[in-house]
Amino acid sequence: MITNMGKNVKIARIKVGLSQSELAEAVGLSVETIKRIEQGTLVGSLETFCKLCEVLDVSPNYLLKDDIKITDIKIASDLSDKFINLSTEQLTCISSVLDKINDSLNNENNK
Repeated sequence: MITNMGKNVKIARIKVGLSQSELAEAVGLSVETIKRIEQGTLVGSLETFCKLCEVLDVSPNYLLKDDIKITDIKIASDLSDKFINLSTEQLTCISSVLDKINDSLNNENNK
């Protein structure tokens, strides 16, 4: 589970000098959504994650630091490399599939 990403988003946002409102506008989200991401109660889609990295000028690894175990870094790096040359449409499709997998896993865990 991703627990530190929100903290890392907030730190990066402050470093680049953006308010939550400015970040929300730049990423195309509501201020409430940015607040929830920073509080760690919402992760968001892959598309949102990519936009946050772009606007905050940080790597995916930066936002995920402290959330990925050392043994997972190789897997995360390999996945990141696979996303680089994909189109927005392909990334959206992957994001949708990942959301469905997460929903399914969450439903099973809540039983």
